[in-house]
Amino acid sequence: MTRFLSSIAVAALVAWPGAAPSSAQVAADAVLIQRARAIHDRVITLDTHADINPDNFTRQKNYTQRLDTQVNLPKMKEGGLDAAFFIVYVGQGPLTEEGYANAYQQAVAKFDAIHHLTKEIAPQEIELALTADDVRRIAKTGKKVALIGVENAYPLGTDLSRIKEFYDRGGRYMSLAHNGHSQFADSNTGERDGKWLHNGLSELGRKAIAELNRWGIMIDISHPSKQANLQAIALSKAPVIASHSAARALADVSRNLDDEQLEALRKNGGWCRPSHLPATSRSPSPIHHNVQPPLRRCVRSSGCRLQARVLGVAAADAAASTRCQRTNAPATRRGWPRSTRPCRAIPGRQSAIS
Repeated sequence: MTRFLSSIAVAALVAWPGAAPSSAQVAADAVLIQRARAIHDRVITLDTHADINPDNFTRQKNYTQRLDTQVNLPKMKEGGLDAAFFIVYVGQGPLTEEGYANAYQQAVAKFDAIHHLTKEIAPQEIELALTADDVRRIAKTGKKVALIGVENAYPLGTDLSRIKEFYDRGGRYMSLAHNGHSQFADSNTGERDGKWLHNGLSELGRKAIAELNRWGIMIDISHPSKQANLQAIALSKAPVIASHSAARALADVSRNLDDEQLEALRKNGGWCRPSHLPATSRSPSPIHHNVQPPLRRCVRSSGCRLQARVLGVAAADAAASTRCQRTNAPATRRGWPRSTRPCRAIPGRQSAIS
């Protein structure tokens, strides 16, 4: 059976604080790591969220060098990472015309930086993919694959035509808010003071959902508020994603997804890639000393294809692979362009994404 994998990084699967592992556990881990290496070698591995700084995309300093960034070409080659979503991120600022204009310029600079890397700095090493078919084609040549995600729709201002512009620039997923309420949606950070701007999505945000569906840009729910996420899932005609979230049952952090959101995500046919950041993947509470049940609940609830980073390699939970197969046809019916729907087999070489 073809295995489908979401690229997630959850080192805690076998590295959770607690008693020293038994010899039986050490042996079991060795088998798991061996299995993980085999999976890693035969799939197209994907990092769904890699933040960037345009200063690292110049002729003098760029991703052909082994920089101190988590992702760059030497590290992708060393680690066996085939593809990465490079992120056009702009932090939340004032909801004013001046704020929107400044955010737009920041976003364009990041789009341009990614294109500069793939077209001028290292076109022989990495290429921009605009469709899942592009990912397959580029990976087959041996080059690395670049994709573009947009974190925070703030740079759109109030002009929804910019959604098509960002699509044309290569954006293939977008979140409607980050840390701070945007003109489109409330942020998870509203939990800090209980103050909300829209009680979920704004009217502009609801219109943005339809426009994102129209152009085939995946809706990312990793940072908006719970109500914004539930409303977005209900409104979207296509599966949504959580590009870098974790289960709230595992770590009680406002940006993590609780069971209600995970269940809604499952019914929507979407997927989540659990974040490996300690702040979002580990809880200080002793009730979470056993990490595996919450993680596996996350898989069953959300349709995540569980893949854990264990000592630098990927370990997959095959039990979740059938979830991806079941979302194939519904994703197409709900409006995903065939070339960009989120879950499909890659003939010849199996896939971490589609």
